[in-house]
Amino acid sequence: MSDDSQQYFSVIGGQKCGTSWLADYLFAHPQVHHNLIKEMHFFDTWFAPDETLDAAARSEAHVAKLTERVNSLRARAEEYRSRGTAKGDLRAAEMAAKARAVAVHAGGRREQLAMTSASNIDEGLKLYEHYFSRRNTKGRWFGDCTPAYALLPPDGWRAMLSVYPEARLIFIMRDPVDRLWSAVRHHARSFPGVDPVKELWRIIRDDQPVGRSHYPRTFASLDEVVPSQQVLYLFYEELFDPEDTVALRSVTDFLEIEPMHTDRSRRVNAGDGLTLSEEQAVATAKWIRPVYDAVEQRMGHIPPRWHTQRALAD
Repeated sequence: MSDDSQQYFSVIGGQKCGTSWLADYLFAHPQVHHNLIKEMHFFDTWFAPDETLDAAARSEAHVAKLTERVNSLRARAEEYRSRGTAKGDLRAAEMAAKARAVAVHAGGRREQLAMTSASNIDEGLKLYEHYFSRRNTKGRWFGDCTPAYALLPPDGWRAMLSVYPEARLIFIMRDPVDRLWSAVRHHARSFPGVDPVKELWRIIRDDQPVGRSHYPRTFASLDEVVPSQQVLYLFYEELFDPEDTVALRSVTDFLEIEPMHTDRSRRVNAGDGLTLSEEQAVATAKWIRPVYDAVEQRMGHIPPRWHTQRALAD
């Protein structure tokens, strides 16, 4: 890749695997274009609609909320301006500036809604490509950090490469038991009345698909379509180890950008600290044991935390 070329990347992985933190890190980098919409949910809407969130409905809600915010800020700006004072004019200018920024975000959400509800995938792909091409005026890289892309079937990756044949993908994996428990708690916080303990038992009892903890399925889908040199596999536990000097550097090396100092102790969307009982941990480890073995075989190693959790199944 030449120094002046612009390239597409995507951060994917299981929910609660640190993808939001890495997206924030990359979008703050001077060599990366800042995408106001971190999770575009384009490819999963088209190719994995039964396994992911309803992007269209959420986009509509975002647009409505942002539009309401714009109108409120503009009304406040007019109120300050009507006072006819220097301080009022200053506050009016501040409100108007905020309104413009929110309006830009709302515009992006409208484009997102249009691409995910297009009449066909070809039309959607054109809108998706246009979204980035008209914004990416600076930055060596531009991207879409949608963790749910880990659920894409091969056809989803084929569609992505049809637009961005040299796309680079960063796939983050977290200990399967920890990831599942964190995701269940996140779900419970989003839907009051859901008991995370009962929800976890239900998933195991009903033998629910492991979804975003099914890393081998993602391996197989990527292997079928994406050249291996275009995919970087990371372990959450190594990425957030403050003593680690390899994992984060592998990201900047992969994207051929300069390393940037950051605080890896900071968490984005941190959990509530509710711990898993020993009984649940053992049951979950036994249920999800094949994932540990498949990842170790593929990667050649797994972090210490994974070894500890897998041992619960023995």
